[in-house]
Amino acid sequence: MPQHVKMTVHEALVEIKTNIRRISSTIMSTTFCAANRQNAKKINGVDLDAFKKEAKSNFDSILDLIRRTDAMKKAISLSNASTYITVGDERMSVAEALYALKKGCSDKENLIMQMTSQLTAARELIEAENGDKLDKKLEDFINASYGSKDKVNSSEIQALSEMFRNNNSFVLVDPINISEQIKKLQAEVDKFRNNVDSALQISNATTMIEFDY
Repeated sequence: MPQHVKMTVHEALVEIKTNIRRISSTIMSTTFCAANRQNAKKINGVDLDAFKKEAKSNFDSILDLIRRTDAMKKAISLSNASTYITVGDERMSVAEALYALKKGCSDKENLIMQMTSQLTAARELIEAENGDKLDKKLEDFINASYGSKDKVNSSEIQALSEMFRNNNSFVLVDPINISEQIKKLQAEVDKFRNNVDSALQISNATTMIEFDY
């Protein structure tokens, strides 16, 4: 006979995790059938009737847990679509909040990661190219052009050095103000995560679901 159950979303979520572990564990530890001598009274050292009883009991338990878990998941899905929470200044369904948490935040975090990686690589290249390496290139250029730095007066060297550095120095090409954009996106993600986590905890602890299985 179907059972009718009423519980909070939080209780259901906790039980679902437990049930998934129990289902997996019972499946892996149960022998549902085995080859045995026709007249044997035991199988693998276990009384034959006890073996049959345990296999049947575990099978029924697994199916019961699967039905109950599926029913809870369906009830939670229906509840998430019709239950609304406030995240910051925005009102949204729990389903929308969960999607934004999973997909929206993930996309922004991937963007932050890529931008941060590119900025770090660009800065490292600029530092490498504009340091001793550029000084050595400048010295080689002057020596190649004049034979020796001693043959050129200080004002010419200064002008030549300025021209060379302007033509060969590396700079950061930053059309989006990347450092500020990284900070802004990270702040948005952190704020949303904190707000939505709090709102979901309250909602899950107070929202009731009902289901039959």
